Amino acid sequence: MAENDVNRMKFSFKLPYLTKYYFIAAGSCIMGPILFPTMKLLFNIIGVLAVLLGILGLFLPLLPTTPFLLLASACFARGSDRLHGWLLNHRVFGVYLRNFEAGNGIPLRAKIVASVMMWSSLLVAILRFEHLGLRVALVLIGASVSLYLWRYLPTLRTSRS
Repeated sequence: MAENDVNRMKFSFKLPYLTKYYFIAAGSCIMGPILFPTMKLLFNIIGVLAVLLGILGLFLPLLPTTPFLLLASACFARGSDRLHGWLLNHRVFGVYLRNFEAGNGIPLRAKIVASVMMWSSLLVAILRFEHLGLRVALVLIGASVSLYLWRYLPTLRTSRS
């Protein structure tokens, strides 16, 4: 057996009743570009739950909307072209998701609003809990999200008309 085959086998498993190797990549079982139907169903279920949580996040102050919609978009992209298209063409969320998926980022106003809302919510939570470890964890999570938001996520430049 060649060394390349040995390395490949470390990341694969062989189903006893099938003759081909199936690889696990990015959380999905794949054979070439085709997902198993059960994985597509799982992605669609997770996507629907993420959309529902994102909608709840519009009304509940401590539940974020954007991460759930990004998760839903990623799941629908792997599970259902129709649901992914619906989400990308949604009249409220579609523009932001299309810009994000195209690598254009989000508008400066959205970054400011997200940062203010996140840090005000975290401040309330930090003041509410007395456990030092929880407080440190909340600050680290907030700092990590802020770092990603301001350093790595591009700012969409909009022209003023």
